[in-house]
Amino acid sequence: MSQIIVFPRGQLKELDRARMEEAGIVAVEADDPASVLTIIPGAPLATPDDLAMAALWAVTNSGISSVGMDFVRALHQRMKAREAGNG
Repeated sequence: MSQIIVFPRGQLKELDRARMEEAGIVAVEADDPASVLTIIPGAPLATPDDLAMAALWAVTNSGISSVGMDFVRALHQRMKAREAGNG
């Protein structure tokens, strides 16, 4: 992810911009740099697949036996095989 730096408008020269871009810095110029709001998106801790696999693992390891459990075990096995590249 690039670093973002806000400068007062007119402060940067093209050479400055080029050097910063080369270093992975996004240079922004604004009339009032203090009023600029930057939002940096975060990465999710888990994907939907991670959540599904965790839920399936929890159900299959709960020790409860039923038709629903049989379904979850079968689904979990299929998803594990796909995840491992065998499905």
